[in-house]
Amino acid sequence: REVQRALLEMKSTDPAAKASGSAGWIPTLSYMELRNMQESLNFISKNSTTGQMECIRGTAIYDSIVCPTGYFKNSEQDVANGCAAVGLKCPPNSTCVCKPCTQAFDVDVFQVVSVAQAAKDVKNKVGCPKMSVCGTTLQRSTILFRVLDNIQRQNLQVSYKLHTLIIQNGTAVAIGNYQYNISLEIAEKGQWLIEVFANGVQISQSPLFIEVQSRDCVAEYGAHHVATAQGECVCDSYSVHSGSKCLSLAWIIPVIVVPVVVFFLVLVWLWLQHQIRKQDSLWLVKPDELQYNNPVEILGRGTFGLVVQAEYRGTTVAVKR
Repeated sequence: REVQRALLEMKSTDPAAKASGSAGWIPTLSYMELRNMQESLNFISKNSTTGQMECIRGTAIYDSIVCPTGYFKNSEQDVANGCAAVGLKCPPNSTCVCKPCTQAFDVDVFQVVSVAQAAKDVKNKVGCPKMSVCGTTLQRSTILFRVLDNIQRQNLQVSYKLHTLIIQNGTAVAIGNYQYNISLEIAEKGQWLIEVFANGVQISQSPLFIEVQSRDCVAEYGAHHVATAQGECVCDSYSVHSGSKCLSLAWIIPVIVVPVVVFFLVLVWLWLQHQIRKQDSLWLVKPDELQYNNPVEILGRGTFGLVVQAEYRGTTVAVKR
């Protein structure tokens, strides 16, 4: 009461008023704002037995921490190590609290790239902003998202709706510590929209986008493999399929086509030779098939030899000898 009386009697010219930068003190018109603040900070609560509002004294400082709207309390271990993490020393026999709250969405969603990165994102409450590309993957590769409920609701139902060429609905898998996993495999290349729901209500930063890039078929199956629009690995236009491999046309031409062409050229040459021999057989006379009269009948004489009569294949002919 004496403190209250001293404050009410304080004048603007008093040293204490000048030091505090205040003009004076008057009784408040309403304590409602103060009462609301005390309840929101858990300084007072209603006793379920008596029905009376009572002051609450926590057994630990961590239990007394209340974060403002849009902020969420870090884990007890992170709060205990908070000052050391920012390089501040706590005086002996004292308990210090540094940055116990982190600004975050009610529900955070982020891509799981590695276990270590996921643990870091959970600790820092790093969620994907609304309408952002929240994850990148390859066609027909599994992409994993982690959903973190910062409000820490029990038995929360987390579901999603994926919009690709068709709409796919699914439910996230609870993994404990108010965390959930969404595992997806998308065949079509492009950017696809995903909506995330908590107990049937779309979370504040939903919808998000997933970027699906072309499948790396060369790394999986070797050279000359490309991905189709549906993520299947096939041979490119400069190769042909052979077994489990794609053979380049640049290799096939000299190895297969050239021998085939040579083979056909040889066949053509042999056919031409046959035709030539066939034609020559009509004009070339075989000496052993000539039959002479005995004695040989001479038909004439010339400067360079004799012309005699003979029979060739039943026909009388003249032979120059």
